[in-house]
Order: sequence, then C-alpha cells, then structure tokens
Amino acid sequence: MIKGPRSLSLSILVCLFAAIFVTSCGTLKTLTTRDDKPKEPKADKPLPLTQFAPEAKLQVLWRRNVGRGIGRKFIDISPAIDEGVVYAADAYGFVAAIEHESGRFQWMTRIGRPRSKGFMNVVDRSDTAFVTGGLGVGADMIYIGTARGEVVALAASDGEERWRVVLTSEVLAPPIASRDAVYAQTSDGNLFALALEDGAQKWVFHTQNPLVTLRGTSTPVFSSGIVYAGFATGILSAIDSTSGELLWEQTVSLPTGTSDLERMVDVDGKPLVEQGAVVASTHQGTTTAIRRSDGQPLWQVEVASTKALQAGYGLVFAVTDDDEIVGIEQRDGTIAWRQEGLLRRQLTDPLAFSNYIFVGDYLGFVHVIAQSDGRLIARRRVDSSAIQPTMVQEDGVVYLLTKGGRLIALELDRSS
Repeated sequence: MIKGPRSLSLSILVCLFAAIFVTSCGTLKTLTTRDDKPKEPKADKPLPLTQFAPEAKLQVLWRRNVGRGIGRKFIDISPAIDEGVVYAADAYGFVAAIEHESGRFQWMTRIGRPRSKGFMNVVDRSDTAFVTGGLGVGADMIYIGTARGEVVALAASDGEERWRVVLTSEVLAPPIASRDAVYAQTSDGNLFALALEDGAQKWVFHTQNPLVTLRGTSTPVFSSGIVYAGFATGILSAIDSTSGELLWEQTVSLPTGTSDLERMVDVDGKPLVEQGAVVASTHQGTTTAIRRSDGQPLWQVEVASTKALQAGYGLVFAVTDDDEIVGIEQRDGTIAWRQEGLLRRQLTDPLAFSNYIFVGDYLGFVHVIAQSDGRLIARRRVDSSAIQPTMVQEDGVVYLLTKGGRLIALELDRSS
C-alpha cells in the first residue's frame, strides 16, 4: 500500500522524535543534574526527628510568595532586613521590599531575566537561574550578586537600579557595605572593593584557588576599617579596607589526605568577629580563633563547618559538616555542649539571639534550641521545601526564605 504525502510526513516526524529521544538518553542524566549541588554518597540517612517536651511554640505571623523561588541550583539567596523592611529575591531576577510587621509589599522590581533556552532545545533541563549571591544591605542600597559576575546595586527606598558592574567571576555570597565601599567576593578567589556611588573598582585582593573547591564562597565581614575574608585555601585574611593591603593572614586548617577531595579545606561560612578575636571554620577541618591585632591563633578545635558562626553568652555556635550543633567556649575553645538530634538534616546557618538558636532544615522544619545547653525548645514545619541558609531577625521576629520562594515571618511564644 502506498502512503499519501500526509501519512508519510507524519511517519517521518514520529521517527525523528524517537531518534532524538533515544540518542538523548545517554546524556539525560548529565543534563538534568549538572546544575545541582554535587551529592556525595553518605552511608547514613538524615536522622529522624526525636521527641522532646516543648517549652515554647513557634507562631507564623505571615507568609508571602517571592517570585519563582530558588530553582535547582545550590545557591544562597537569603533575605536581609534593614530599618523595618525585609528584602528578598528569587533566582530569576525578581526583587521585592516587604514591610516587616504586615508583610505588605512596598515595591517590586527585576534586575534581569533568565536567558532563553530556545524553542527547539527540548532536552536541555538546565536551570536558567542567574541570581546567586544576595542580599546585602547598607548605605541605603541593596546589593545582589549574579552568576554572570555582576554586582547590582538598587535603591532601598524604591528598588531603582543605581549601578551595575561586572567582576571576574560569579558572585556566590552577599556583597557587604561599609560607609565607604561595597565588598564582593568572587568564586575565582578575588575580593573586590567597589565605590558606593557608581561601583567603580577601588582595589582587588587576589588569591589562587585550589584545583578542587566547594561551590560557594565565604561572606566577607567589615569591622573597624578591616575586611576579614576566608578563602578556598583554608586561609583567613585581614585586609585594610581603604588600600586593599594585606595586614595578616592565618591558616584556619591545613589540608590533609591524598586526593584533591580529601584536601578541600574551604572557608565557606561567614567568619565571626567578636571583641579581640575573629573565629572561622573550614570544611573537613577545624574551627580556629585568631587574634585580631596580629593574626596569631588563640585556640583551635576539631569542629568542621561551612556555615556561618554565631555567638552568645560566652559561646561560639557552629553547625558542623554532619549537622551537629556545637557550643564552643570563646575563651579557650573547649566544647560546652553538643546537640546531635538533627544530624544530616541539611541545616541552615545558626541564628542566635536572646537565649535561643534557630536552625532550619531540608524539609522546611524550624528548630529552636537553648544557647545554654543545646536542648530542644520548640519545633515547627513552616513549609514543604528546604529553608535557605541564612535567617535574619529584628525585634525577636525571625524572617526566612524557602527554596520554593516563600518568605515567612516567625515568632517564638513562651507564654504557654
């Protein structure tokens, strides 16, 4: 039987799509996972939640959806708060300012749009997210980093773009501001100082990345004219904020092992600047307190972490690589307590204020523990998706952003 032109064309189309599907199967795994955080095989699963006697309740004050969420990439786009306004963004260029008490949007804007994949690119499953570092606030502006190597400055009052500059590599951590400059760290190991008024480069501090590093950078800290920055080499540097001159550097952890993976000692968490010391942690390494005046080590403890450090009541609080929460004595580095009830639950940075420590996990739970001894005080699941690494608080209200793009305000109630 001879087929007509219409039937023949349909057959050809069916065969063509079948061939595309078959030839794509070999690469589908790579295409669907290349933007994800590298997953190392683990022998143990996340620890199931343990029972405890609650001493308080977490109350949700309001929830708001912010854009399209974070996407599949492993990035930190946590909220920021300044003078009663919460600033939040998604991974696709949407930025918003929200009044902290009511949750009412004050303004919304876009800093760009994802690049198109093309109509016929049907097998490309990569994530088009491009916002990677945010948000930083200071000097009446908001600062956002992108995978395109940009730092974008918006007016805090109305979201109008003030300036945009392109640096040497993607910006994975929030830029931070002083009265004189904005400091942004790039994934290729550089730290930039940019002018507040137009983003012009004032100086750049260079380091050399190891062959293999974690995907992420430490957030720099400005204090008393000095910028403290941690790098993938396992080194913490103190840099003069005006000139970019290195004042001192100290190794937080030395690499060990034989393979490049075993020797990764990235300083990825935000260092803690407290009185006369700065404390930093490394992946697969240690937590070290360093004297601010000359860079000499004061103490060191076997606590490995890629999370930001917090402090309170004479203790330093760290979330380890295995999601153990540890209280460390500031004076000598001895371990005061350990909370092992949340192991391998992909915890956020700790948030310490008043008598409490807040952490979120990969299933949308928020856990509250006591600073004094690490005991569990309260728990609540606030969303179905993971909580972004950094939570912020003002006047006792905690603000968090989930991977799905939901901004949530929480308060701890101990009246019951």
